[in-house]
Amino acid sequence: MRRLLFLLCLLICIILFFASCQRETTLNHPEQLMGANFSDVRLGDGVPLSLQLAIYWQAEDTDAGPARPDTMLSDLLRARGVEIARRVANTYPEVDSVFSTQRENFIADIKESLLLELPAPDLIVKDVIVRNVQFPAAFTTALEDIGLQDLREEQINKQNELDVARAAAQEKKAQADGLVAIAQAEAEGRLQAIQARTESNRRKSELARAETAAAVARTQASAEADRLRQLKAVEVEKQREIEMIAVEKQRELDKVALQQQLELARLCQENPTYASFLVNKELAGNVEIAVLPTGTDANVFGGLFDSRLPGKNDN
Repeated sequence: MRRLLFLLCLLICIILFFASCQRETTLNHPEQLMGANFSDVRLGDGVPLSLQLAIYWQAEDTDAGPARPDTMLSDLLRARGVEIARRVANTYPEVDSVFSTQRENFIADIKESLLLELPAPDLIVKDVIVRNVQFPAAFTTALEDIGLQDLREEQINKQNELDVARAAAQEKKAQADGLVAIAQAEAEGRLQAIQARTESNRRKSELARAETAAAVARTQASAEADRLRQLKAVEVEKQREIEMIAVEKQRELDKVALQQQLELARLCQENPTYASFLVNKELAGNVEIAVLPTGTDANVFGGLFDSRLPGKNDN
């Protein structure tokens, strides 16, 4: 039993030794990085592209024998790589899509196809790097012109939009200014109307005050005139009363004088001597010289005497 185990372990060690030797033989080939330029890779629409690649690979011995020389393997990589790249590129129908939207997909498909199809029995492809996808100069120039034209159109459109926006803003500003001007005009009109109403009310107030003052003056003048008329009427009435009193007094006096004269006449009639005394007294107070003509009537003196007696003419 122990001998069997010893033989089994020895067999395993021999197998491992040969495997390690085979691995060392395989890894004796150096890793290489090859730069490749695949030109005239045409798309579905016939536009040629140029691909700049970097291929990281290593030769590997096969069971039939050692690997082929590195120069032969590198030529094989280029030839098969161009073939694969052209086949993949031909599936993309338009260069515009590859240039714009499908570029990442195009590069991924090229890389994936090369990694899967490039390996041969005597080489290993470890990585593929697509450094650049070069488009035709005429195409890029046309795209640049189109891009510049698009850029100019975009700039023109933006300028037009700015002009339109500026015109709209100016129009809005003009409308706002017009509204402001209208509001100011309306405000000024209302202010003028208020001022006019205020002036009219002031004038009406002054006219009312003037009319009130005139009415007051007229009332005062009328009252003064009435008062003067009343005073004048009172004065006239007083004067009339005074005159009537004076007339009545004069009448009383005349009545008293008449009564006295009547009493004197009655006294003289009843007492002729006293009448002669009174006549002599009156004559003595009023001495008058009378020249009587010859043959004068004796009753002349009597008439003169009668004219001097008080109360004679009244009777």
